[in-house]
Amino acid sequence: MNNVDLVIIGGGPAGLAAAVAARKAGVENLLILERDSELGGILNQCIHNGFGLHTFKEELTGPEYAARFIAQAEELQIPYKLNTMVLDLAADKTVTAMNKTDGLFQLHPKAVILAMGILSSFCWNIRIEGLETINEYDVYQTILENGGGEFTPKSTIDLEKISLALRMKDPKLSYAHASFDGVELVVRVADYGDVSEDFPIAPLAPLEEVYYALAELADQVDSDCLSLLLTTTGSAWTDGRHTGQASAAEIEQLLSASQTKDYYSDRYACAYLTSGSGDTAVWYLNGEAALERARMAAFFGVDQLCLSDLSSVADYDNYNLLEGLDAGSSQVQI
Repeated sequence: MNNVDLVIIGGGPAGLAAAVAARKAGVENLLILERDSELGGILNQCIHNGFGLHTFKEELTGPEYAARFIAQAEELQIPYKLNTMVLDLAADKTVTAMNKTDGLFQLHPKAVILAMGILSSFCWNIRIEGLETINEYDVYQTILENGGGEFTPKSTIDLEKISLALRMKDPKLSYAHASFDGVELVVRVADYGDVSEDFPIAPLAPLEEVYYALAELADQVDSDCLSLLLTTTGSAWTDGRHTGQASAAEIEQLLSASQTKDYYSDRYACAYLTSGSGDTAVWYLNGEAALERARMAAFFGVDQLCLSDLSSVADYDNYNLLEGLDAGSSQVQI
């Protein structure tokens, strides 16, 4: 059962017609998945006539029209599963479904046809990605309070309203973005305001945020009109509390102190340092972090960078952030 060439989700008129056309085109190994107890979809409820004039050249009621397609499917011996709920469709086309007969099962087809009719205009599921410290239930409740939810028409869901509400709900939530992935409402968040053992996890514009932002703009704005802003200031923390910004000059001064230890987080592609007894921490962009963001921008065709707050930099020639960009100039057009 796992090795099918084509899975058709939905056994209504569109799904049946697609299955019949596929079989006639030479696709032998296909399967229809239908959540209802019978094929036909919404047609079974349409008792009025007016169907079939184009396809069958005669006027039929909804059930009669469905019966014609069902007869064609059965004549061609097209297999189908009724009372089967599709739970997930992965990016690699893996279909996860379940029914009472087979239990939970997966299919790995070469192609999938979504023929869910009006159901495809509804949100079936909410998927929350990126949570590390914030309670998932709180995020879910905020989504519901702002018009999102399962079995809700997608046309009534304000994605920007949900994104904004999430960002305002919790100050630790530095990033929130809602979008649709088929019939799923996908909410990606980044809660980088965590304090673990009195150490703040608060990187500046983590690389994944840069990716999501550029991916969102890729189809909306010409890359020639975009530039990536890199800040020279850092985020300063003392005793686990955010105390403001550290200028480029202050960061350079801290780095030159003997008690300062500097680190680099591959997870967030961001540098950070601790000074004194470790009660002070600063997250900032160094040359390596800047170069990684420049490479990410170049991936999306953005080759313009803008650096902010350079006024406090004392020595441009030896400034670490600029040195990193210069070192990568052969790999990235800057």
